[in-house]
Amino acid sequence: YARDMGEVRHIVVDSVDFLNIKGCLTKGDAKAGAGIFWYCEGDIPTYFNGLEIARCRFENIDRIAITGNNAAGRASKWYCNINVHIHHNNIRNIGGPGITVKACDGALTEYNRVDSCGVRERGVGIWCFKTDNSVFQYNIVSNSFGVTDAQGFDSDYNCTNTIYQYNMSVHNEGGFMLVCCDGSSSPKDDKTVTWNAGLKGSTIRYNLSVNDGFRERPGSAKAYFSPAFHITGDTRWTTIYGNTVIMLPKTDGRIDTNFFTFMDWGGKLPSDTYVCNNIFYAADGVTADFDGHRQGGMMDRCANTKFSNNAYIGRFAGLPADAAGVCLDADVPVFRQPDAMTGFNIDGLDYDESLAKAEAFRLLDGTPLCRGGNTGFTAALYDGISALQLDYYGRSGFTGYTPKPATDYLTNNFGTMGGRMSDFFGNDADDTKPLSIGFHNAAAESGIDAVTFDYIRLRPAYAPDYVEIPPFEGSAVIVNISGMVVGTLDGTPSASRCDVSRLPSGMYFVRMPRAVGKFIKG
Repeated sequence: YARDMGEVRHIVVDSVDFLNIKGCLTKGDAKAGAGIFWYCEGDIPTYFNGLEIARCRFENIDRIAITGNNAAGRASKWYCNINVHIHHNNIRNIGGPGITVKACDGALTEYNRVDSCGVRERGVGIWCFKTDNSVFQYNIVSNSFGVTDAQGFDSDYNCTNTIYQYNMSVHNEGGFMLVCCDGSSSPKDDKTVTWNAGLKGSTIRYNLSVNDGFRERPGSAKAYFSPAFHITGDTRWTTIYGNTVIMLPKTDGRIDTNFFTFMDWGGKLPSDTYVCNNIFYAADGVTADFDGHRQGGMMDRCANTKFSNNAYIGRFAGLPADAAGVCLDADVPVFRQPDAMTGFNIDGLDYDESLAKAEAFRLLDGTPLCRGGNTGFTAALYDGISALQLDYYGRSGFTGYTPKPATDYLTNNFGTMGGRMSDFFGNDADDTKPLSIGFHNAAAESGIDAVTFDYIRLRPAYAPDYVEIPPFEGSAVIVNISGMVVGTLDGTPSASRCDVSRLPSGMYFVRMPRAVGKFIKG
């Protein structure tokens, strides 16, 4: 907690157990419990810079494992927490959500194992609200439950430029991904400032979803409703590509079998949704659908919705318009270990054990999907978004902030102009070269075994001009939180200093052959 303190730097919570915390389960109640909760307020704009929550264990907590907020609002003096890093935590048996990132700019949430959320109320595994320019990657979420919500991940409203990449979502009751914005409170066409900035620029790429969406809950408002992707309300420029989504047989014929459902919320519909290079796999025993109208789907009324070059495998009641799409029967082998789908689960498995299960869904050599991906689509995104101003507020009272134009969004989110994109397994996924369809880019298979990295803290932690690099052999790259390469350096036999004076403010990582170091430029 911080009040009237201005910038509060370098708060680190590392390797702490948070167990058996019993608070109120009601969402929004002041007595709702949490493992960690941060908050800033006061007449002096106050915010955390460099809050880090790492390698902690959260078990049997009501209501949320990790969350935070601040008192700032979009319509007044907007300031927020910056360079928040939540990583390598183990979260199990939570009454409500697992991780909720709020009131942040440039937050990074990665390598967390989240299992069994919403077990006593309702909860999404990992989600964001009132947060900009943040990345959620390499997280594994399973067994989220609830009469509503209960997805693995959620890109919620009052957010801009959010990336969900390289995540694994398994057996979450409400589905894989919620993308939502209450249209009744989002900005009006004249850009009248409200507390809700809307939801603009969500990117969902190179993730794996298996057996998400199995809600029954007869008699509840969301009975049987659990599409893999639920996109609702005033969401704008949502880009979904390179994902592999596997739907397994349902236990009840009334359970949702939609891969996508688009809906109205607050009088507004989603617009500018681009879905490309994904695998939608309906296993034997499932007749899948897209936006089936028995669940109130409204995709045909949503402006500028485009499906391109996706693979539809199995039996479908209906498909979206996708002239370049690939359709295959479920008995056509496309995965290296197709038998792994039978009874697939990661219950009780730790992070590494769960991640190993994803190997089953690498593409089989020689399938038509290995080189069937659509290339060059980043250029089309530039054409479609070039006139879109994603952040028009500006933050009065927050030093050094400049609203980010659409070109910056594209540069950061799509790795263009010198950045490098990869698939779930770390293979190159440059869209100017041959691509596969789905989360495994077999067209660029490296054949190199995964390397385990040591995480080290570089000095100084807040680097205005330079950062000290330990001795290493080979070469290294400096990347921002989106994975974009912003610099390179060669190894030396002794410690050296790296000039970072020209980098913009933010969180950066130095990726060496066997170690990764973090520093904050500011």
